[in-house]
Amino acid sequence: MMYLTEPNFKRIFWNQYVFKMKALSGVFISLILVQLFAFLLSLDGTGGYSADYGNFVISVKFFSGDLISVLTLWWAVIAGFGLTLRSYRETDFLLVTNRATGHLSMIALLLTASLYAGITTPLLGFFLRLVVYWRNMNVVIGEVAPPLDQLLMSLPVTACYAALFSCLGYAAGMLFHYDKGLLGILIGGYIALLSIPSTNGFILNVHRFYNAESSVLLFIAKVVLTVCLVYAFIIILTNRMEVRQ
Repeated sequence: MMYLTEPNFKRIFWNQYVFKMKALSGVFISLILVQLFAFLLSLDGTGGYSADYGNFVISVKFFSGDLISVLTLWWAVIAGFGLTLRSYRETDFLLVTNRATGHLSMIALLLTASLYAGITTPLLGFFLRLVVYWRNMNVVIGEVAPPLDQLLMSLPVTACYAALFSCLGYAAGMLFHYDKGLLGILIGGYIALLSIPSTNGFILNVHRFYNAESSVLLFIAKVVLTVCLVYAFIIILTNRMEVRQ
């Protein structure tokens, strides 16, 4: 049968992506709220100590954007998992769609949010230092502004971590809807491997594969490869799921 307008994969994907960026804008709003909450908590310091030297006491407080980074990564996992809920997945049925374009448009949304998180997280950490400096100009502060190359380097690294964690959250959510037992087996197996001394080293080496990488380009390549493989696996695995499942 011929139609006046033939469906185009790229057009369908793009229409879904634009639609989800508008309809699911709460993903970005939740990120902003989480980061603002972490920023306010960090204003009182993330640690410190004091030492008594007879007639005077030295107090040291640590201020960093670590809490902002940690809560942002938790947000990424929850956002990835949350977008697999039925109420979000059924937004696909408002448009011409199939499993592939539905997944790809949702993945593009997560990657866009991860890019936004990669930009805002380091900048909020930098802004935190400025606020602390303005509030405590009468005390000694070690370093107000980080080196420019360090700040620029942290942008793609943070974005990659957010993309990786949101990818794992999305994969966990899709596995949960595909087969709850399969997700339970994977999580149980991971915990079991951590508790067994003979395999614990292997798991730690997998973690170091990402965290201990000194080259930014190699780290980005590792994350991109991992994200592509995980998303490809999820798309292939769930391609034959029921329409409303």
